[in-house]
Amino acid sequence: MYREAYNLLREILDDEQLNKYIVKSTGKHLAVIDAGAKVSAPCVSINLNGGSFTRRSNSNSEIDYLISFALPFWGADAFIRCLEFVDFALPIFFDYRDKRNFILRANPSINELDAENSQLWTVDILVTVSVLY
Repeated sequence: MYREAYNLLREILDDEQLNKYIVKSTGKHLAVIDAGAKVSAPCVSINLNGGSFTRRSNSNSEIDYLISFALPFWGADAFIRCLEFVDFALPIFFDYRDKRNFILRANPSINELDAENSQLWTVDILVTVSVLY
């Protein structure tokens, strides 16, 4: 069930519209990091953040993944560009579903990683995937 939720998220991150937006905004292609060395921005990492499996939940579970986009935005409008990215990306997340899995919730947050240079921001989206099994 955890793998099924992960596969759904990978499908979302491979979305053509999402990737075109990243290239248009940054001039670079999005790299997906799920293991190994870090790649320069723009990149996205996927981390399992929670989810429980119990006898009681015999047909439906909720699994949380933290999707963290590192975006090389700088200047006075960097935060606004991050907000625009959230406005663009969240509907894409909710467009994806399959017979047994769908995005139930998405909670975004925006963080400036290097406050001195203001050149790298993260848009973190805590995604809850509903998995029917």
